[in-house]
Amino acid sequence: MGIYLSDRELTEVEPAENAFPSPVPTQIVSNGEFNPLPQTPQQRQVEACIKELADTHGPKQGLDRRRFLQTGCGMAAAFLAMNKVFGKVFDVSEAEAADPMMSQARADAMRNQFIMGPEGHPRAGGLCRPELEPLAEQGRADGPLLLQVRELRPADLPQQRYDDLALERRPV
Repeated sequence: MGIYLSDRELTEVEPAENAFPSPVPTQIVSNGEFNPLPQTPQQRQVEACIKELADTHGPKQGLDRRRFLQTGCGMAAAFLAMNKVFGKVFDVSEAEAADPMMSQARADAMRNQFIMGPEGHPRAGGLCRPELEPLAEQGRADGPLLLQVRELRPADLPQQRYDDLALERRPV
């Protein structure tokens, strides 16, 4: 893949390696194909709050900022920072950022939670299992949310769609 940024544009961007090593991205970075948008004021606020929380809780755990942000407590701090800037979006407490045992207790409680990432979404054309359509409709109406309607099993997923995708991937 080639570089699509001009020489001038390349002088205006910083390598992604120089970005703040946060558990969640606090700014858009470029892969060389486009010139990223500048960091927004809200992204700057989130980043500053993450740093503040890391500098407060990390030393109490014997960790520097970078190491703290690699822990479950660091992830909780990132969620807290986003809640502070954008309103209560994530169910997280300050105790989870401050105490590794609280962070681990949350992780243990969520251990069996079913998560389907964006790379596992059904292909265009709808779901092949009608019983999943109400879940998709609720997601479209409410935006991102955690659905705990019932336990999902692998058999509940539209397997045929994934089989089709596997067949489409051929070695070059």
